Amino acid sequence: FDVNEMAEGHGYFSLGARRPSPDHSLIAYAMDEVGRRIYDVEIRHVERGDIERGISGTTGNIVWAEDGRHLFYTKRDPETLRAFQVWRHELETPPSRDQLVYEETDEEFSCYVTKTRSKAFLMIVSSQTLTNEVRVIDAKDPVGDWRVVLDWDGHQPATEPDNPDILYAERQEGFLSRVDLTTGEVVNIHPQPGEGGVRERFNWDAPILISPHDP
Repeated sequence: FDVNEMAEGHGYFSLGARRPSPDHSLIAYAMDEVGRRIYDVEIRHVERGDIERGISGTTGNIVWAEDGRHLFYTKRDPETLRAFQVWRHELETPPSRDQLVYEETDEEFSCYVTKTRSKAFLMIVSSQTLTNEVRVIDAKDPVGDWRVVLDWDGHQPATEPDNPDILYAERQEGFLSRVDLTTGEVVNIHPQPGEGGVRERFNWDAPILISPHDP
């Protein structure tokens, strides 16, 4: 990106997130030309060089589905600037046809869209100071139904290496939860120290790393 060239003619310009598609044939990027952290989003076809435009009013939060044809983004409330809606854009269709997939109506909460480290799931996280709510969808099926899997304060879930339908998430004071996305079963886990050991007290935003194992 030649940011100096992109900024020509603008009194203010900031290049935000840049996200390549899963096959790297496309790159989506966010631009603030106002200075209020309100971003327009464009999609550039790397080989052809042409650009899709027209997505506006976003927070700059953009995430590709694993099908490479759908891009999710978060919009700001134009008055309060709260991140309150998540939308889905289909490649090579006008933004006027974009679909609203989630709206956070509680003004104490803001939301954003992200992806698990395994890339198996897309997540919509709605949060305020004390608690979060997490919805997931198969990243290869971006037009499917979202499911609420977490409504606690943890927001760093990870999937089991050999079974993407098993999701682990954390809470304050060293608690874990194991969520079976197929059955909906939730098992709460509280790791215990060995004799003379110190109890784990990891925070709610600590990363979860799952090592390969044989149960």
